[in-house]
Amino acid sequence: MTRYVKLVFDRPLALRLMSFGWPAGIQLLAESVSFTIILLLVANLGERAMAATTLALGVNLIAFIPMTGLGMAVGVLVGQKLTAGEPKLAQRAVRSGWEIAIAYTSGFVLLYGFLPDYVIHLYSVGTEPDRFREMVPLLKPLLAFIAVYCVFDSLQIVFVGALKGAGDTHFVFLGSVFVGAVVVFLGYLGSIYWFPNLREVGESLSDETRAKALFWWWGVITVWVLGMAIVFAARYLQGRWKSKRVIEMEL
Repeated sequence: MTRYVKLVFDRPLALRLMSFGWPAGIQLLAESVSFTIILLLVANLGERAMAATTLALGVNLIAFIPMTGLGMAVGVLVGQKLTAGEPKLAQRAVRSGWEIAIAYTSGFVLLYGFLPDYVIHLYSVGTEPDRFREMVPLLKPLLAFIAVYCVFDSLQIVFVGALKGAGDTHFVFLGSVFVGAVVVFLGYLGSIYWFPNLREVGESLSDETRAKALFWWWGVITVWVLGMAIVFAARYLQGRWKSKRVIEMEL
Protein backbone atom coordinates (compact mmCIF):
# COMPACT_ATOMS: atom_id res chain seq x y z
CA MET A 1 0.00 0.00 0.00
CA THR A 2 1.42 3.34 -1.05
CA ARG A 3 1.33 6.15 1.43
CA TYR A 4 1.42 9.76 0.38
CA VAL A 5 2.86 12.47 2.55
CA LYS A 6 1.06 15.77 2.28
CA LEU A 7 3.44 18.69 2.43
CA VAL A 8 1.96 21.71 4.12
CA PHE A 9 3.77 25.02 4.41
CA ASP A 10 3.57 26.17 8.02
CA ARG A 11 3.85 29.92 7.51
CA PRO A 12 3.85 30.98 11.20
CA LEU A 13 6.55 28.42 12.02
CA ALA A 14 8.63 29.41 8.98
CA LEU A 15 8.47 33.07 9.95
CA ARG A 16 9.39 32.19 13.51
CA LEU A 17 12.44 30.23 12.40
CA MET A 18 13.50 33.05 10.08
CA SER A 19 13.09 35.55 12.90
CA PHE A 20 15.47 33.58 15.09
CA GLY A 21 17.71 32.38 12.28
CA TRP A 22 18.77 35.51 10.41
CA PRO A 23 20.43 37.23 13.43
CA ALA A 24 22.43 34.06 14.12
CA GLY A 25 23.67 33.98 10.53
CA ILE A 26 24.49 37.70 10.41
CA GLN A 27 26.33 37.37 13.71
CA LEU A 28 28.76 34.93 12.11
CA LEU A 29 29.12 37.27 9.15
CA ALA A 30 29.85 40.20 11.46
CA GLU A 31 32.59 38.26 13.24
CA SER A 32 34.09 37.20 9.90
CA VAL A 33 34.10 40.79 8.63
CA SER A 34 35.83 42.10 11.77
CA PHE A 35 38.44 39.36 11.64
CA THR A 36 39.01 39.83 7.91
CA ILE A 37 39.64 43.55 8.42
CA ILE A 38 42.28 42.75 11.03
CA LEU A 39 43.96 40.21 8.72
CA LEU A 40 44.02 42.71 5.87
CA LEU A 41 45.72 45.25 8.11
CA VAL A 42 48.21 42.60 9.26
CA ALA A 43 48.92 41.72 5.63
CA ASN A 44 50.15 45.30 5.10
CA LEU A 45 52.96 44.56 7.56
CA GLY A 46 54.68 42.19 5.17
CA GLU A 47 54.97 38.54 4.25
CA ARG A 48 56.63 37.38 7.47
CA ALA A 49 53.99 38.97 9.69
CA MET A 50 51.18 37.43 7.65
CA ALA A 51 52.89 34.03 7.48
CA ALA A 52 53.41 33.98 11.26
CA THR A 53 49.78 35.00 11.80
CA THR A 54 48.49 32.31 9.46
CA LEU A 55 50.62 29.66 11.14
CA ALA A 56 49.56 30.73 14.65
CA LEU A 57 45.90 30.64 13.67
CA GLY A 58 46.45 27.21 12.16
CA VAL A 59 47.91 26.01 15.46
CA ASN A 60 44.91 27.42 17.32
CA LEU A 61 42.45 25.43 15.18
CA ILE A 62 43.22 22.38 17.33
CA ALA A 63 41.73 24.20 20.31
CA PHE A 64 39.08 26.21 18.46
CA ILE A 65 37.23 23.69 16.27
CA PRO A 66 36.20 21.26 19.04
CA MET A 67 34.88 24.23 21.02
CA THR A 68 32.58 25.23 18.16
CA GLY A 69 31.10 21.74 18.29
CA LEU A 70 30.70 22.04 22.05
CA GLY A 71 28.90 25.37 21.63
CA MET A 72 26.47 23.80 19.16
CA ALA A 73 25.81 20.89 21.51
CA VAL A 74 25.13 23.27 24.41
CA GLY A 75 22.71 25.23 22.21
CA VAL A 76 20.79 22.08 21.26
CA LEU A 77 20.47 20.96 24.88
CA VAL A 78 19.41 24.41 26.06
CA GLY A 79 16.71 24.58 23.37
CA GLN A 80 15.43 21.11 24.21
CA LYS A 81 15.29 21.67 27.96
CA LEU A 82 13.66 25.09 27.72
CA THR A 83 11.03 23.73 25.34
CA ALA A 84 10.36 20.94 27.83
CA GLY A 85 9.96 23.51 30.60
CA GLU A 86 13.15 22.51 32.42
CA PRO A 87 15.32 25.67 32.72
CA LYS A 88 17.38 24.16 35.56
CA LEU A 89 18.51 21.31 33.30
CA ALA A 90 19.31 23.87 30.59
CA GLN A 91 21.44 25.75 33.09
CA ARG A 92 23.13 22.51 34.08
CA ALA A 93 23.99 21.84 30.43
CA VAL A 94 25.62 25.26 30.14
CA ARG A 95 27.58 24.72 33.34
CA SER A 96 28.82 21.37 32.07
CA GLY A 97 29.75 23.06 28.78
CA TRP A 98 31.95 25.71 30.30
CA GLU A 99 33.54 23.20 32.67
CA ILE A 100 34.53 21.07 29.66
CA ALA A 101 35.71 24.18 27.81
CA ILE A 102 37.95 25.31 30.68
CA ALA A 103 39.39 21.83 31.19
CA TYR A 104 40.11 21.37 27.49
CA THR A 105 41.62 24.77 26.73
CA SER A 106 43.66 24.92 29.94
CA GLY A 107 45.92 22.27 28.43
CA PHE A 108 46.54 24.52 25.43
CA VAL A 109 47.28 27.45 27.73
CA LEU A 110 50.09 25.43 29.29
CA LEU A 111 51.25 24.15 25.91
CA TYR A 112 51.28 27.49 24.09
CA GLY A 113 52.46 29.52 27.07
CA PHE A 114 55.18 27.30 28.51
CA LEU A 115 56.13 24.84 25.76
CA PRO A 116 55.90 26.86 22.55
CA ASP A 117 59.06 25.31 21.09
CA TYR A 118 57.39 21.89 20.91
CA VAL A 119 54.38 23.33 19.10
CA ILE A 120 56.56 25.28 16.69
CA HIS A 121 58.68 22.21 15.99
CA LEU A 122 55.62 20.20 14.93
CA TYR A 123 54.66 22.87 12.40
CA SER A 124 58.20 23.24 11.04
CA VAL A 125 57.95 19.89 9.24
CA GLY A 126 57.80 20.40 5.47
CA THR A 127 58.68 24.10 5.71
CA GLU A 128 61.82 25.67 4.27
CA PRO A 129 64.20 25.85 7.29
CA ASP A 130 65.60 29.34 6.62
CA ARG A 131 62.19 30.84 6.02
CA PHE A 132 60.75 29.15 9.10
CA ARG A 133 63.57 30.40 11.33
CA GLU A 134 62.70 33.95 10.30
CA MET A 135 59.15 33.47 11.59
CA VAL A 136 60.03 31.93 14.97
CA PRO A 137 60.73 35.29 16.75
CA LEU A 138 57.26 36.42 15.67
CA LEU A 139 55.50 33.11 16.20
CA LYS A 140 56.38 32.60 19.86
CA PRO A 141 54.74 35.84 21.06
CA LEU A 142 51.66 35.06 18.95
CA LEU A 143 51.29 31.72 20.72
CA ALA A 144 51.49 33.63 24.01
CA PHE A 145 48.57 35.79 22.88
CA ILE A 146 46.59 32.64 22.07
CA ALA A 147 47.44 31.24 25.50
CA VAL A 148 45.95 34.39 27.06
CA TYR A 149 42.66 34.40 25.18
CA CYS A 150 41.88 30.78 24.24
CA VAL A 151 40.04 29.98 27.51
CA PHE A 152 37.92 33.12 27.16
CA ASP A 153 37.28 32.27 23.52
CA SER A 154 35.94 28.86 24.48
CA LEU A 155 33.73 30.39 27.18
CA GLN A 156 32.19 32.93 24.81
CA ILE A 157 31.49 30.12 22.34
CA VAL A 158 29.64 28.19 25.05
CA PHE A 159 27.63 31.22 26.19
CA VAL A 160 26.79 32.18 22.61
CA GLY A 161 25.63 28.62 22.00
CA ALA A 162 23.42 28.77 25.08
CA LEU A 163 21.89 32.12 24.11
CA LYS A 164 21.26 30.96 20.55
CA GLY A 165 19.67 27.75 21.78
CA ALA A 166 17.36 29.77 23.98
CA GLY A 167 16.40 32.04 21.09
CA ASP A 168 18.27 35.15 22.22
CA THR A 169 19.77 35.49 18.76
CA HIS A 170 19.03 39.20 18.33
CA PHE A 171 21.21 40.07 21.31
CA VAL A 172 23.98 37.77 20.05
CA PHE A 173 23.86 39.59 16.72
CA LEU A 174 23.87 43.08 18.24
CA GLY A 175 26.56 42.15 20.79
CA SER A 176 28.87 40.71 18.14
CA VAL A 177 28.47 43.72 15.85
CA PHE A 178 28.98 46.20 18.68
CA VAL A 179 32.06 44.56 20.22
CA GLY A 180 33.68 43.84 16.86
CA ALA A 181 33.09 47.35 15.48
CA VAL A 182 34.26 49.15 18.62
CA VAL A 183 37.40 47.05 19.13
CA VAL A 184 38.49 47.14 15.49
CA PHE A 185 37.82 50.89 15.21
CA LEU A 186 39.73 51.71 18.40
CA GLY A 187 42.49 49.34 17.34
CA TYR A 188 42.80 51.15 14.02
CA LEU A 189 42.92 54.56 15.71
CA GLY A 190 45.54 53.25 18.11
CA SER A 191 47.66 51.89 15.28
CA ILE A 192 47.58 55.27 13.53
CA TYR A 193 48.63 57.01 16.75
CA TRP A 194 51.35 54.59 17.84
CA PHE A 195 52.59 53.59 14.40
CA PRO A 196 52.21 56.58 12.08
CA ASN A 197 54.87 55.14 9.76
CA LEU A 198 52.71 52.15 8.85
CA ARG A 199 51.53 54.05 5.81
CA GLU A 200 55.04 53.91 4.41
CA VAL A 201 55.77 51.25 1.83
CA GLY A 202 58.79 49.30 0.69
CA GLU A 203 61.87 48.90 2.84
CA SER A 204 61.34 52.18 4.73
CA LEU A 205 59.46 50.36 7.48
CA SER A 206 61.82 48.63 9.91
CA ASP A 207 61.40 45.02 11.03
CA GLU A 208 61.10 46.20 14.62
CA THR A 209 58.19 48.49 13.75
CA ARG A 210 56.50 45.73 11.76
CA ALA A 211 56.83 43.35 14.71
CA LYS A 212 55.44 45.89 17.18
CA ALA A 213 52.52 46.63 14.89
CA LEU A 214 51.84 42.89 14.51
CA PHE A 215 51.78 42.45 18.28
CA TRP A 216 49.47 45.46 18.52
CA TRP A 217 46.92 43.81 16.26
CA TRP A 218 47.16 40.54 18.12
CA GLY A 219 46.52 42.53 21.28
CA VAL A 220 43.43 43.90 19.56
CA ILE A 221 42.31 40.33 18.78
CA THR A 222 42.84 39.39 22.43
CA VAL A 223 40.80 42.38 23.67
CA TRP A 224 38.09 41.52 21.14
CA VAL A 225 37.79 37.96 22.46
CA LEU A 226 37.78 39.15 26.07
CA GLY A 227 35.09 41.70 25.23
CA MET A 228 32.93 39.05 23.59
CA ALA A 229 33.34 36.75 26.60
CA ILE A 230 32.37 39.50 29.05
CA VAL A 231 29.33 40.68 27.07
CA PHE A 232 27.84 37.24 26.50
CA ALA A 233 28.65 35.96 29.98
CA ALA A 234 26.89 39.01 31.42
CA ARG A 235 23.87 38.40 29.21
CA TYR A 236 23.74 34.76 30.27
CA LEU A 237 24.05 35.59 33.97
CA GLN A 238 21.29 38.16 33.57
CA GLY A 239 18.95 35.19 33.11
CA ARG A 240 16.51 36.55 30.52
CA TRP A 241 17.29 33.63 28.22
CA LYS A 242 15.35 31.33 30.56
CA SER A 243 12.05 32.89 29.51
CA LYS A 244 12.72 32.67 25.76
CA ARG A 245 11.55 29.87 23.45
CA VAL A 246 12.33 29.11 19.82
CA ILE A 247 9.61 26.46 19.67
CA GLU A 248 6.77 26.41 22.19
CA MET A 249 6.02 23.17 24.00
CA GLU A 250 3.04 21.33 22.56
CA LEU A 251 0.24 20.65 25.07
